[in-house]
Amino acid sequence: MEGDRRAFSLLYRRWHPRLLRHAQQLIRHREDAHDIMQESAIAIAKNIHRLETPKNFGPWAYTISEIAQQIT
Repeated sequence: MEGDRRAFSLLYRRWHPRLLRHAQQLIRHREDAHDIMQESAIAIAKNIHRLETPKNFGPWAYTISEIAQQIT
């Protein structure tokens, strides 16, 4: 379990800047983009077990970010 948390933490740190930029492109309002990023991070953490192919993490995470933007 600790290894899973550590791996997710590394993954999150690696992808956070890209996902935040993506959210800012979707919204253009900095505070709202940060809210979307937080919602996306929660959804990614809860659903990471559903990711079938790790190399598809980027597109999968961007899709989650877009969905978070639509419901936020």
